Amino acid sequence: LFFVACPWAPFLVWLSSMLQCFVDQKKLVLSSRRPFPLAAADNEPWDTAFEVLSVVACITNAGITAFSSATFDSWADHHRV
Repeated sequence: LFFVACPWAPFLVWLSSMLQCFVDQKKLVLSSRRPFPLAAADNEPWDTAFEVLSVVACITNAGITAFSSATFDSWADHHRV
């Protein structure tokens, strides 16, 4: 609808987008630098999270195997747990 009132507006939007891409490219390449990497002391919060998740995954997989496998069908439910 706006094109009828202002037919040159899409061209200006395209031109503005191209100019913005060009300026952003130059700014990224010329005026910003990659930060110097620093060694971290440890990876402690993630180490604990992965250990807990590994234990939960092993218990879950053992439970799925015990309750869905035909091997343990003769066992009572309280023995499977």
